[in-house]
Amino acid sequence: MYKMPCPAKQICFYVLSKDDPGSVAALQAKSSIIAERCIWYVGQGNRKAYLDAGVPAKRLRVGNWTNSGNGGLDVACNKPWACMMSADMRGINCLPSDPSAWRTMRGSECNVLTVVNKLIDVLKQTGASIGGIYPNLNVEEAMRSPALSFLNFLTGDFLVMRSTLVCRFQREMFPKGDFGMTCSALATYGCVIRMNHFCLNCPHHEPGKGADAGAGRDARDLAAIEHLRQAWSDKGAGSVFRENHRRGKTEIVLHGGRCLAKFCRPDIVEKVNAFEKASPRHVFGEDVQDFLANVRAQVNGCPRTPSRAASNNSIHERRRKRQTRGQKLLGKKRKAGRRRSAVEAPSGTRRNHLCAARKALKRALAKRPAKPVVSLAKKLKT
Repeated sequence: MYKMPCPAKQICFYVLSKDDPGSVAALQAKSSIIAERCIWYVGQGNRKAYLDAGVPAKRLRVGNWTNSGNGGLDVACNKPWACMMSADMRGINCLPSDPSAWRTMRGSECNVLTVVNKLIDVLKQTGASIGGIYPNLNVEEAMRSPALSFLNFLTGDFLVMRSTLVCRFQREMFPKGDFGMTCSALATYGCVIRMNHFCLNCPHHEPGKGADAGAGRDARDLAAIEHLRQAWSDKGAGSVFRENHRRGKTEIVLHGGRCLAKFCRPDIVEKVNAFEKASPRHVFGEDVQDFLANVRAQVNGCPRTPSRAASNNSIHERRRKRQTRGQKLLGKKRKAGRRRSAVEAPSGTRRNHLCAARKALKRALAKRPAKPVVSLAKKLKT
C-alpha cells in the first residue's frame, strides 16, 4: 500500500474545462476526494451549465485558458502544492515494473491522487518546482524511456507545481501554452520532472479533436508556434522546436530542451547529466526490444517476424546452396539467381502499365461512333 506523503488538503486542485459539464460526474467517479476540493475554471457562457451539473458556486470561475491556468497558481499561494488538470482527462495508466506482467500493452489505470503524491515525492527529492507525466498513451515508447526525465516537454493537461513557482502561462502562446511553460521552467530552474511510466489518457490529443478544434484553430496554432520560436530560439540555444512531421505543421516537438537549460542554467544540467549517466540505460535493466516484439506479435495475433540479420543470413544460405548445386550439375560455378531468357520479358510494373493502356484504348474505341456500312453495289454505281 502506497503511503501518501502529502494529504489532499495541502494540494490545490483546479480543473480547466469548456463546453463539457458531463466531466463533473466523470471526475466524481474517478476521485471523490479531488472532486470535493477542486476549483473549476470554465469557458465564457458555461457557468449555468456547470452549476446545474453540481459544481458549487464558490468553486466555480469563468475565464480563458491562460487566465485560468495562472489563476489556479495564484489561488494556491496559501498551500504548498498545486495540481492543474484538464477535464478531458480520462485517466492515467501505470506501466508495471515487471516485464512478465505485460499482457495488454496498456498498463493498469492508477488513482489520480496516488500519481499526484508520487510526483510530489519526486519533486521533494530532486528540488524541482514543476512535474508531469508521459503526455499520451504511446506505451511502447514510454516503456523504452527511463523512469524519470528532466529536460522533456510537460503537457498542460496534468501538471503538479510548487505554489512558489514564478513561471506563468502567456496569452500569446495559446494554444501552445504548455510549451511556453516548459521552456520558462527550464530557463529558470534548469530542469523539470517527467515520470515516463505514467501515461496520460486524453482523447483530444488526437488530431481534429478537443474543445478548440474547428475553424481558426490552425491559424492560432501557427501564430503560437511563431511566437514560441521568436521567444526561445534567440537565447543562444539554437533551434528549440522542430516540426512534428507525423502530425503536420500545426504540431511541434520540443527537442532542444537540453540546449536551452544548458545555456540558462549550466550548473543544473551538469548534475542532471551525472545522474542520467549513473542511472541504468534501459527501463528494466535489460534489453527489452525482443520482449516488445513478442508482446506486439501476441497482441496483433500474428507470428513473430524474424530480425533483419536472420533474414539476411537465410538469403545468403539459399544463394550459397544454389551456387553449389549448379557447380555439381554443370561442373562449373554459375552466377546466383535464376537464368534469364535471351528475350527480356517486361517487368511487373511495365506489364501493368501496358495492360492499363490496352484497356483504355478499348474503352476509347467503344465510345467512337460506328461508320455507316456501304454496300458494294452502291460503291459501283458511284
